[in-house]
Amino acid sequence: MLLLDDLSKRLQIDDPEEQRIISKVTWSQYEVLLAELGDSSYYRVNYLDGVLEIVVPSRRHESGKTQIGTLLEIYFLETDTEYFPTGSTTFRKEEQQG
Repeated sequence: MLLLDDLSKRLQIDDPEEQRIISKVTWSQYEVLLAELGDSSYYRVNYLDGVLEIVVPSRRHESGKTQIGTLLEIYFLETDTEYFPTGSTTFRKEEQQG
């Protein structure tokens, strides 16, 4: 019988979340990477001030994200709150020099 701590450790081993951070990346390099990955990419890519972060989310992350999103959606519907779900939309605004 597995204890909860053992199960948690085992899930992390079987389902790791990977992250890479690369410095000194130009905006044009970032744009090229996004174009090569395409819109249906499994990777999550973030860019700020020359630092590029590439994340491969784990199944645990995706499951938790979906559960939280569902709870929020129910709350917004029940409270008649207007909301605008955007999923994994990429917002692009080149950094300002100066």
